[in-house]
Amino acid sequence: MLTLLIVFPILAAIASLFLKDGKLMKLLALAVSGMCTLFSGALWFAYDLQAGGMQFINEASWIPQLGISYSVGLDGLSVPFVFLSALLTFLAIIAEWNRNDTTFYALFLVLQGALTAVFLSLDLILFFIAFEVALIPMFFIIGNWGYDERRYAAIKFLIYSLVGSVFLLVGILATAYLASPDAVTFDYRILSETAQTIAGPTALLLCLGFAIAFLIKLPSAPFHTWLPHAHTQAPTAGSIMLAGVMLKMGGYGLIRFNLAFFPEAMQSLQIVFAALAVLSLLYGGFVALGQTDLKKLVAYSSVNHMGFVLLGIASLTTFGVHGAVYQMIAHGVITGLLFMMIGMLSNRTHTRSIAAMTGMYTAMPIFGGMMWLAMLAGAGIPGMAGFVGEFQALLGAFQNDATALFAVLACFGILINGALMLWTIQRVLQGEPTQQMTENYDLYDMKPLELIAAVPLVVLAVLWGLFPMMLTPYIDIGVQQALGNLQSLLRFAGL
Repeated sequence: MLTLLIVFPILAAIASLFLKDGKLMKLLALAVSGMCTLFSGALWFAYDLQAGGMQFINEASWIPQLGISYSVGLDGLSVPFVFLSALLTFLAIIAEWNRNDTTFYALFLVLQGALTAVFLSLDLILFFIAFEVALIPMFFIIGNWGYDERRYAAIKFLIYSLVGSVFLLVGILATAYLASPDAVTFDYRILSETAQTIAGPTALLLCLGFAIAFLIKLPSAPFHTWLPHAHTQAPTAGSIMLAGVMLKMGGYGLIRFNLAFFPEAMQSLQIVFAALAVLSLLYGGFVALGQTDLKKLVAYSSVNHMGFVLLGIASLTTFGVHGAVYQMIAHGVITGLLFMMIGMLSNRTHTRSIAAMTGMYTAMPIFGGMMWLAMLAGAGIPGMAGFVGEFQALLGAFQNDATALFAVLACFGILINGALMLWTIQRVLQGEPTQQMTENYDLYDMKPLELIAAVPLVVLAVLWGLFPMMLTPYIDIGVQQALGNLQSLLRFAGL
């Protein structure tokens, strides 16, 4: 089943070479992504919480001379991300239903297969390949179907990603060789035990190599400058996938690899990561306040939200890392919904300028209500999924004396983000639409297909906010495993 989730979308994308009808390819992409959503949901329910660990493992020899194998598995950490990858692909296709382009939908299927492989890979070379393959379709999606400055945004996205990939590849190769020089292997399960033999400055450098790649992808300030351009210039479906899933590869990588391989180095770099987290929180929020483009505003707010992810990881506490994972999942749903709604609004008004909008709730009550919920969820109000992750990440940071001060500073980031979203609601949704707006814009309310795309994300944002136990048992199992080496190190040190 895991292999099918990876291969099935890619095979369907290859079928596009023989399908010249864009409408037929669109139906195929919708069917495949829908089936993958059902499959990943079934695996979620089939995962045995009591047994824990990696399940549904599928292995095959690939390049045994180099210690490389095809190895995939599912644990509590990867379960929600695999589901999110399939669901957001499915909903992004619906959101772009007016587009009839065979290549466009084929690229989304390749992207879905690659992202799924990232979260399932148990071999580091396989992980690296999937990590890189995911860049290719997004590069073309932004560069070919984006807005006026799409080429610049696509190239900047690619350059930043490739720079990070160089550090990641060197880190993977060096870790595999140093951890087991006699019999080199890239098996994650083996390396998570043997990598502990790497210590001192070498472990610190390797930890930084992995971290730079993942901080760029997260992104964390000051590695974030590719994100606003990519989000602003990408088509709606591209922004949904970029914010909803691709950014999560950074946080997932830090938890899966950095915490498991280099617990001692992560302790040494704890203050650095916490400082970067607070920088992202405050900088992302303040810059978002000054934006006049609605899409760029949400893009910078993502830098703020990812700051909570990094702060939770930097806390090195179970509560903090748990909150980081929850925040990533919640952010995927909420920001995916926000970019979807902005895309719908842009199609009606042909602008993203906040100054040109007012009274959208009065003009389009159903759309306005959905947008209102999305903005409140983005503000992290209690009862919505974003609140749970932020609260846990902050609490985890307060639990560790080394990050407690940074948690205090992070509280200002919450205030800034809340003010940002409420001010945006006031400017865009409240009031009465001007005569110029009603005459120049076709302000029709949401159509059935748009509701089909948006409602699932609204429901999940509320459900995961009111009933966090739907997610927490799975996250807890994955986090406990990821922190196992760190906890052993602390017990050994008597802390």
